[in-house]
Amino acid sequence: MIAIESLKILEKIRYDLNAQIMAYVLMPHHSHAIIMTQRKGDLSTLMRKWKSLSARFIVDYLTQLNSHWLTVFGNNAQIFERQNVEKYQVWRPRFDDFAIRTPEQFKTKLNYIHENPVRSGLVRRSEDYPYTSARDYMANKNGHVNVDCIMVL
Repeated sequence: MIAIESLKILEKIRYDLNAQIMAYVLMPHHSHAIIMTQRKGDLSTLMRKWKSLSARFIVDYLTQLNSHWLTVFGNNAQIFERQNVEKYQVWRPRFDDFAIRTPEQFKTKLNYIHENPVRSGLVRRSEDYPYTSARDYMANKNGHVNVDCIMVL
C-alpha cells in the first residue's frame, strides 16, 4: 500500500512536470531512478515534491495504523523535536544526480537499478520485484509507473 501510493505520487508529479521516467526501483530504505526533465531545475522540483508528498502520506498512513509503526518503518526515519512538535524525516534531504551521456552509461545505470532488489536479497530475479521498472523491460508487464522504455542494445 505505502509503496504503491508513493509510486502513484511520483507518476502524478512526473506528468505535471512533463518528465520522462526511463527506470526506477523503490526499495525499503531508498530509491533509484533514471529521469529526464525538460527544463533546468525540474529534477530538483520533482524530487522535492515527491519526497514531501510521499513522506506526508507515509507518516499519515502509519499514524492511522499505530504510531509504533513509524519506528518500525525503517532506521532512516528520524524523529526531531522542534517547538514540541514531532517531525518525521522519511527520506534523506538530498539526492544524487548523474548525467548519463552515452548508451553504455545508460545500460550500466539501468542494470544497477534493476539488480538492486536482487543484490539486497529481496528476490532472485529483478523482474519479480513489484516496485521496479525491470518488469517493464524484462517481463513485458506494466509496473506502477508508466515507463518510457528505451531499447538498450
